[in-house]
Parts: sequence; C-alpha cells; structure tokens
Amino acid sequence: NRPKYDEIQRRREVTYLGGYVHTPQEGIHEGIAVFDFASLYPSITLTHHISPETLDCSCCPGKNAIPEVNHHFCVREKGFIPSLLEQLVQQRQEVKAELRSASGERRRFLENRQYALKILTNASYGYYAYPGSRWYSKVCAESITALGRVYIRQVIAFAEQKGIPILYGDTDSLFLKMRKKDVPAFGKAVNASLPGAMELDCKGYYPAGLFVATKGGTAAKKGGKTVIGLS
Repeated sequence: NRPKYDEIQRRREVTYLGGYVHTPQEGIHEGIAVFDFASLYPSITLTHHISPETLDCSCCPGKNAIPEVNHHFCVREKGFIPSLLEQLVQQRQEVKAELRSASGERRRFLENRQYALKILTNASYGYYAYPGSRWYSKVCAESITALGRVYIRQVIAFAEQKGIPILYGDTDSLFLKMRKKDVPAFGKAVNASLPGAMELDCKGYYPAGLFVATKGGTAAKKGGKTVIGLS
C-alpha cells in the first residue's frame, strides 16, 4: 500500500552507511587504469536475491548472510524485485545485440530503449531507499550498500596483493596505477572471483592524471582534456 504521511516522515529519519570511498592519492600519476563494476547495485540485488519477501527466510538460516547487517536472504527463491531485474537485464541484452547491426531511425530507437532499460534497472536500489516507496525496505537498501563495500574492498585487497597502487575509489569505481598490458589479466582474475551477475569492467586507460582532494576528502581528477568531479 502507499505509505501514509507519518510513515514517510518516520522513514526519512532512518540512516545507514552508503558506498565505500578510498582516499585519493593526491598528485600527478602516470599509467592509470579505470575500473568500474557493471551496474553494481542491480547486480548485487540479482546475485544475492535481495527482496523484502526473501529477507530472513526460515529455509536458509546462516546462508547468504550480509556482512555488517546481521540479516540473510533466501538462496532458493529470487524474490519479486530480483525477478523483475532479471527480465530487464535480459531485455537490455537483446536490444544491445540488435543494436550491433541496426542503423538510421531503428538504431536511434534501440539506443533510447536500452538506455531506458538501464535507468529502470539502476533505479531498483533507490526505490528500496525512497521513503515514499511502496516497496521501501531499509534492510534491503543497507544490505546492498554493505555488499557494495565488501566487493570494492575485495578488489582493492587483490590489487594490493599484486603490488598495484590504489589511486582512488568511490562506491563502484577504482583508479589503479598499473601497466596497460596488465589490465586484461587483472580484470579476468577479479571476475573469476566474483559471484553471480557481478562483473568488473575496464572503462579506460590514461597516460597520466591529476588527483586533488576536495574538502570532503573525495577527489577531483583531470586526465588529458577531460575534467570530472567526483562526490
């Protein structure tokens, strides 16, 4: 049911931890690989069956436990939201496959469609956390961010074991100082350790970049002619 005003106000007072931010290494750095988790929060939702009706099921105690949150989700049932996400992801894959050979007006239509499907998929986490949502679930939302922190720290730890400096990290992105020829092997090794729908992609490689910490401890960065601010 639609939540009433008093319930929405109560929900607005609830807080929980968000994404992990790795302090930027200020200065000019050479050889920067940018990695990004593909649809991090939706893929976590799919992989761990995060849905209100799968929460703390009686059939899977001790399984699929969420660190820091002290809850678990059913490993047998996908749940309503993950099932919808699976359909959206499949539809987007089909549209992107058709895009490879499309042209003209059809191509523009397909590009818009795959983008719309992407937005719907990525909105799933926000809907759990939105106080006015009919499917509001603080436990689901904080479980997703908790797992997000787990996975990005897992990649950071793997990089450190390999002697790869971490220049910056924020929620689902990492900036690593490494040789370009080592990028494919690193990505392959990480993805082999990730479960379910989880996947780490390399989004680019830059000869050099400048990192400057903001007052809040996050970073602004500049590589070549591109300037991007991170919050």
